[in-house]
Order: sequence, then C-alpha cells, then structure tokens
Amino acid sequence: RGVRISHRNFDQYLEVVAEAIHPRAYEGSVWTSSVAFDSSVAEVTYPVVHGGRIVVLEPAEMASAASLSRAFEDRDVTGFGCATALWSTWMKYVSERGEPIPRTLRHIDIGGSVADPALVQRWLELAGTDVRLMNRYGPTETTVTVTAHVVDADSRRGGTIPIGRPERGTEIRILDEAERRVPPGVEGEIWIGGGQVALGYLGTGDDQGGFQALAGAEGRWFRTGDRGVWGDDGEIRFRGRADDQVKVGGFRVELDEVRE
Repeated sequence: RGVRISHRNFDQYLEVVAEAIHPRAYEGSVWTSSVAFDSSVAEVTYPVVHGGRIVVLEPAEMASAASLSRAFEDRDVTGFGCATALWSTWMKYVSERGEPIPRTLRHIDIGGSVADPALVQRWLELAGTDVRLMNRYGPTETTVTVTAHVVDADSRRGGTIPIGRPERGTEIRILDEAERRVPPGVEGEIWIGGGQVALGYLGTGDDQGGFQALAGAEGRWFRTGDRGVWGDDGEIRFRGRADDQVKVGGFRVELDEVRE
C-alpha cells in the first residue's frame, strides 16, 4: 500500500534526524536501498539538504559484503543508512574475518528489523566509539522513523537492543487492549502520534487502517500493531507483532494475504 506523506511530515523527519546524525556523515552518504523502500528517500535527501554528497554504488559494489567494504574505502563513504538485514550480512562478513571497520565511516543508521545483540557486541569490539551506530524504529506510516537509540556498551543489558526514545515532535504511547497506558516493564501495543503521522493510505480516507483518533489525546495517531515495552531508562524495546505480520529483508509481509 502506498502511504500519503506530506511535505510537513518529511520536513520534520529531516530536521530531527539531522540533530542526531554525525555531522560528517553527509560528506559521503551512500545510497543502498531500493526506491521501493521508504528509507531510500531519506538516503537521497539527507545529504542534499545539508550540502553533502550522495555516493551511488555500482551493482558490482553491492554484490557482496566484501565488495561493499572495499567500496566504503574507495569511495570515501562517511555515512551509511540501511536495513538492519543488510547491515547484519555485512557485519557477519567483517566479524568472521576480523577486518577493521572502514576508516572513512563516521555514522551508520539501521532499522527495519531486530538487531542481533551478538553482532552489536562484535560491532562495539571492532568500532568502539569511533563510528556512531544508531538503531532506529518507525513504520512508513509515520514517515520513515520516529525513535532512535545510540548503540553503546549498555545496549545489550536488557537482552535485546533498544529501539530508543521518541524523537522531537513525536509522542509514543504503549497501550493495553483497552487503550490504557501500561507502566514500564509491561508489554503493550505501540501507538504513535505527532507531526510525522502520515495523511493516510493512497486511495483511502484519512482514518483507514491504523490511522485513527486516540481517546484523551490530540491529533491523529497510528496504531502500529507492534508490541513494545518501556524500560526504566526511558527507552523502548521491541517485542514483536500483535498479529502474524512478518519482516522479510526489511519488507513487511502479511501472511493472511499470502494465504489468500
């Protein structure tokens, strides 16, 4: 389904992401995602609005984890945003061979599926704090991503990598089945409100699907169908789906639609 995103939605997204990303990431920001993936728009727009440089990789450079590593060095890539699945494949290659993290990198954004804590630990061993790794979360319906977690030595403490805190302009509530807030440590469904909630789906009204009002809250909200839990540290940890939707290579697949 196509999602109707306004200029205002995307403007807010670019502003809050710019506040978190390493300033040198724009000097050579690589474009890795298919145009069918929402983050591809951000990969193109990030560097353009900040006077940076987009690095468009050749198919041969994207053919394997080894060629990707070489391309980072050869093309002076400083910023890398991608699906967690791609980062995981690349990290497995780097980890198994004990290769150093490319010297040019300054910032990596990942998101779209759950990050493997073991790979995150290996990342910390290889990269330390020299390269910022940020785990992001957000459905397309809320303009790419709405939370962020900077990976550090404490990230594995809860057994899973946090998806972070809501970024500026976004409100997140974790609710039970009666749409009541749950306390930290109690699992519930993630609802998202704020300036990044999209206009709706193409060809439908504004309140179709998960787009709806929330009692006692201002504005329109998006009911994600994702399960999550607040930690005592104020960060959210992902706990799976409330339905049987799955992720394949970062793309959402509705199993009911496959069965049909």
